[in-house]
Amino acid sequence: DNTHTAGTQATTSPLRPLTMAESGPECEDTVGWENNRGKTCRDYADWCDGGAFRQGSEWAAGEVFNHPEQHCCACGKGASALPPPRPTSDSPTFSSRANAMCNGADSEVRTTTVEGCEAHCERVRCACFHFRRSVCSFALVLATPSLQATSRGYVAHLRVGAQPPPQLAARHTGAGCASSPQRQGSPPAFYLYEEPALEWGERLSRCFEAARGMPPWALAVNDSAHQRDGAPPIQLAHGLWLYQALRQHPARTRIPERAALYVVPAYGSLSEATGGCDGQTHLNRMEAAASALRTSPWFKAAPRRHLLLASTLPEDRNALGALGELAATSGAVALCADSRSCARGFQRRVVIPPLPLPPLATLAVQLQTARQMCGAAAARRRPTSLFFRGLHAKSHEAQELRARLWTLRQLPGAAVKFTRGGSASLEPDTRRWLVAQGWSGGSAVPFNAYAYARAALRSDFCVVVRGDGQNAGRMLVDAVAAGCVPLVIGDKTVLPFRKRQGGPLPYADFTVGVDELEYMRYPAETVRKALEEAAPRLPQLRAALLAARERLLLGYGDAPLRYNMSLARGADTLLRAVGQLICPRNPASLSSCIGEQAGTGATVFF
Repeated sequence: DNTHTAGTQATTSPLRPLTMAESGPECEDTVGWENNRGKTCRDYADWCDGGAFRQGSEWAAGEVFNHPEQHCCACGKGASALPPPRPTSDSPTFSSRANAMCNGADSEVRTTTVEGCEAHCERVRCACFHFRRSVCSFALVLATPSLQATSRGYVAHLRVGAQPPPQLAARHTGAGCASSPQRQGSPPAFYLYEEPALEWGERLSRCFEAARGMPPWALAVNDSAHQRDGAPPIQLAHGLWLYQALRQHPARTRIPERAALYVVPAYGSLSEATGGCDGQTHLNRMEAAASALRTSPWFKAAPRRHLLLASTLPEDRNALGALGELAATSGAVALCADSRSCARGFQRRVVIPPLPLPPLATLAVQLQTARQMCGAAAARRRPTSLFFRGLHAKSHEAQELRARLWTLRQLPGAAVKFTRGGSASLEPDTRRWLVAQGWSGGSAVPFNAYAYARAALRSDFCVVVRGDGQNAGRMLVDAVAAGCVPLVIGDKTVLPFRKRQGGPLPYADFTVGVDELEYMRYPAETVRKALEEAAPRLPQLRAALLAARERLLLGYGDAPLRYNMSLARGADTLLRAVGQLICPRNPASLSSCIGEQAGTGATVFF
């Protein structure tokens, strides 16, 4: 079931808004069309949205695939043939704003004129669009703020009377959800270094795309929606998302003397994956960054109040180079998405959430799930009761833990499968146990990113189980992004921000825990009991989950671009976590604590 088949009611799928085929009689998919590989227009809902191809899915268009853009309404059929809609009054539909772009413009379509762009936006009912160089970029819902100033010559066109949905206007805090926790105090003020030797994000993105044919944040898939060979790992863009979240953050100060923390951009994995760029190698860049930081008076005065994203990928050799050596030996704080995948030498670390799967981080998905998690809708059950898709692990302990998941398939409404690409060999006793439960080596399915996202969005509870390390990994953030209550198996799993600023992130409010010893003895019965006990609390769990999502994620959108994402408050939580590390007594009064410690604080890199 890893190949998506569209349902009969489009409104039940929060991955996409209504297509032109669903929104009116003016467009119908070509009957009997397929893409030379057996895929129909229903299948193309995974790659198209609102009459355009999703970012990173443009490869699925054109002659090779029998021109889906000419046959499928979701991909643009009828966009050029239909006449512009007739105005219903003398009042303009859109108001123009010079030198501005639309925030959250995560869809685009090719057209030669701004009038063609406006006509397309009339048909798909977008809230805002901007046009430049034959590209019409549009947003189906308004972000907050709705416009972004720019000096690149763009003109934004905002639908008259359009308003952000209530869930977005409330910053996804769970307005209308009575049990949602209130926002805590402001995070500590920080200074963000932007010297050319340190801030390489935009240049590395440009060089990476020129070399690979896709940006580093793209979810590039093949014609079966499986990850393409050579596609960038999802976490490669982590530094880019974090930079944008901090660049626009209200706690940022441009006066270094007023800062409690100092943030140094360092895109280690992206830099190493890109290689040569603008005449410099990866190690050259790290050397130049270390030299620039070494001469900073703020680093000289308070090196332990700086911090960096020090997460590494399995293919990295020396992600941070000289910069990492300088930061580690100076006592800087490392931000790591996985305690096992962190640059060497750092004694002070903060575990932060990884990026969620891109289809789960779009603004449209977050708005749809927010509506499902508040008010009367929060009590409605989703079609799937329990969801898991994941790999077999390598270590014996993790293999035994994950093997028990196979028995959960017997629970009503459960969707549990292993995916291909895990350990090539299972321990003999683990294999024997699985075979006795009806498992076979051919039971694993390919990982399909969009099918995974849709399944999580249709599930009440999502399994979170550790792998070879102790971290929850991407399972936790994927579940949170999908509005799927995490079912956490075992108390050894390391959850981000569990013991940080203002007390633990209240995991007990939005997760369901399963005792590991009982689970290992009676897996299906233990999980069944946990789900039955949690079911009456589902509205309260979802309300708390909505608030937790805002505190875990950095932002929503299809790309970490300033005009293409809406900020969440994950950066707030991260900054408070650093404050907790520096001043365990009272991180809310970090400034006075720093004065007491006479410059023994922390440095933040990412």
